[in-house]
Amino acid sequence: MTPDWNDGPGPRLDTSEPDSRARVVATATALLVGHGVSALSPARIQAGARVSRAELERLFPTTDTIVEAIVSTRLDAVFRAQRPRLDAVRHLDE
Repeated sequence: MTPDWNDGPGPRLDTSEPDSRARVVATATALLVGHGVSALSPARIQAGARVSRAELERLFPTTDTIVEAIVSTRLDAVFRAQRPRLDAVRHLDE
């Protein structure tokens, strides 16, 4: 048996796509930050995000697409936080 094995009833699945996508990215981010890239197994992400295997594969066909979503989400957060400062720049000399 692997650590991802679950022979009991699984968590209730939520198939609302925007929420599912956000949960998958949040779960994958937590796994990556907490345990490294080796923790990004589909079974762990699926269980943590409460999505079906089919939905996970439809949203993110490969681990690379999940990593790209993590990076994109983190960059968006940085740019949102820095937006006021960036908008205040009138000249590059400032």
